[in-house]
Amino acid sequence: MTTAARPTFDPAKGQAPAEFTYLTSAKDLPSHTKLKTRRPGQGTRDEYTIDELKRELAEAEEAHFRAKRDLGDGLTEEKRVELEEAKTRYIEMAQRLDAASDEDDGSDEDDDGDGESEESEDETAMLMRELEKIKRERAEEKA
Repeated sequence: MTTAARPTFDPAKGQAPAEFTYLTSAKDLPSHTKLKTRRPGQGTRDEYTIDELKRELAEAEEAHFRAKRDLGDGLTEEKRVELEEAKTRYIEMAQRLDAASDEDDGSDEDDDGDGESEESEDETAMLMRELEKIKRERAEEKA
């Protein structure tokens, strides 16, 4: 067994009290004994009145709603002009592409215009045959 588990018949005795000391812990000292106060310019009650605050709020609300009403979607005037210019460029580009594709289509039709319609008719006939086959199979399953 270890010595720690043995009983102490002669307990340790402390020293005789020495002289009294004036040392104190930092936790025993008073702290936060002064309150901060507002200085001039920090928005004290004396600086503002209720009427001034209401007036400032009304001005800010008016400016906000005026901006919202004028622009509608929150865009600045410069951004709106930019978007309009981009829109017109895209429209012009699309018109040029349509004109170019019309010219290309015209030359193809002169060569052989019936080739596409024949292919679509063949595909339609093949699909109809497949549909009839499926209908017959289902009828046989039911019978």
